[in-house]
Amino acid sequence: MFALRLLKVVLPAVACLVVVLGVRTVLAQAPEQHPGEQEQSSTADQAARLLRSGKAKEALAQLDRHLKQNPQDEAARRLRIRVYLTLAQPERAEADARHLAARHPRDADYADLLGTVLFHQGKVKQALEQFDRAIELDLQRRAGHWQRGIACYYVGRYDEGAGQFKLYLKVDAADVENAVWHYLCVARAHGHREARRRLFPLGRDPRVPLQEVYHLLAGRGTPEQVLARLEEKTDRRGRPLSAPQRLLRRFYAHLYLGLYYEVHGQFRQAEKHLEQAVQCRLAPHYMWYVARVHRDWLQGKLKPEVAPPQGGAPP
Repeated sequence: MFALRLLKVVLPAVACLVVVLGVRTVLAQAPEQHPGEQEQSSTADQAARLLRSGKAKEALAQLDRHLKQNPQDEAARRLRIRVYLTLAQPERAEADARHLAARHPRDADYADLLGTVLFHQGKVKQALEQFDRAIELDLQRRAGHWQRGIACYYVGRYDEGAGQFKLYLKVDAADVENAVWHYLCVARAHGHREARRRLFPLGRDPRVPLQEVYHLLAGRGTPEQVLARLEEKTDRRGRPLSAPQRLLRRFYAHLYLGLYYEVHGQFRQAEKHLEQAVQCRLAPHYMWYVARVHRDWLQGKLKPEVAPPQGGAPP
């Protein structure tokens, strides 16, 4: 989501852990290494290559064997978290994330990492505590922390969430996703009329079909216009769309139609579109996890952590 839109397509696993969360690069090596350190680095390097080649399960098996013998290898733990998130198994990543956060209690990166792992499981309140902790440790990440804004939405801290997305304008004023989430928070807190009045100006966000999603929320478009963009076979320059490009378009369309129907109280339609977004299977894409959390939230699966909404936002 937001400023990392291209990285989430090309390098989703790296974006999820190394870029979005700012965690130290797994493959970084000191200028001089002892034999044991060289072995650890080699293991992380081999596992990372397996992950990049789509062999996540093989990478996990290798890391499991290595960490049994070398539990102090933090690079391998960070990489194993990436693997778990790629396999859509965030619950298995929690132990490693907690271990690293406990070892580095003053490191904002590890607080953010733990918050992400918790959010991906639907443990939204706990995730929000870690995001707040990360900002407390590093105030410079305050404006860019859109993940925190999303978490605020699920726990009913709508004005706080809206404020977080307003801050994000300093980072990227063109991001339509940011405008959408700000709208959702304001609508829940103050109604759709006020949300439309406060809707951020439309930015030059090239991702399809986010322009149509924006017009839908603004009252100038329809769900059919959003879905119509999925019929296109070429991009704006006439080049054929690749399978990953078509998949990402389908994902964004169904994710944001699901959110649109949810905030209007049409939960059956919302669940249908969110399920279609989840079926795109884009782990470890952060917004794919948002789609899964949102679906589970509507279905009451996140109780007692957070209760599902009782209806749509007021007019």
